[in-house]
Amino acid sequence: MSAANQIKTLRKKANLTLEQLAQLANTTKSQVSKLERGDRRLTVDWMMRLSKAMKCQPQDLLPEYAQDQDNVKPSGANGQQVTIDVPVYGTAGSSALEKVELKGQVQEYVARPSVLNGAQDAYALYIGDETMTPKFHPGDLVFVKPNAPVKNNNFAVVEKTDGEVFLAQVLTKSTTHILARRLNPLQDLVFEFGEIKTLDRVVASIEA
Repeated sequence: MSAANQIKTLRKKANLTLEQLAQLANTTKSQVSKLERGDRRLTVDWMMRLSKAMKCQPQDLLPEYAQDQDNVKPSGANGQQVTIDVPVYGTAGSSALEKVELKGQVQEYVARPSVLNGAQDAYALYIGDETMTPKFHPGDLVFVKPNAPVKNNNFAVVEKTDGEVFLAQVLTKSTTHILARRLNPLQDLVFEFGEIKTLDRVVASIEA
């Protein structure tokens, strides 16, 4: 079986222990261990931090079969490669998405799932609390596809004209408004079409 990445190989080549690498990368031994095993996503941010700590190039951290490709990483054990170009804009907070400006400042870039292949302006958000459990949990990453049709019971990101952004499950749509729901605790939300700037469908997620 191919290694998930080259972090462990390069760490040993640099004569660094897990603790030493964690300290240099300003993280914990546990996080580095998860990254080495492939249990945590090797995002661009992690690649930059670890490569700087080990004095190598970011692409050197990728599996050997991916190092000849530009801006790619494996998406699973089958070695399929996907582009690392989906921007993460923020984290879902308790009532609205706190400090999120859609299409604004990018926190990091993550790998594009196949469901978003060819999608324009796709983006992702982290889940920061338990308001959408049991569907989504804290630390989960949700992928959003703008302009995709939003049907009843779909999960969606609602951006209001006043700048507030909500993640909720769409229950029904009428000619004047959308009835949506937060799951924990159950809370129904009514969005008038006149106050909705964008309505983007959540099409995939990755568990933390």
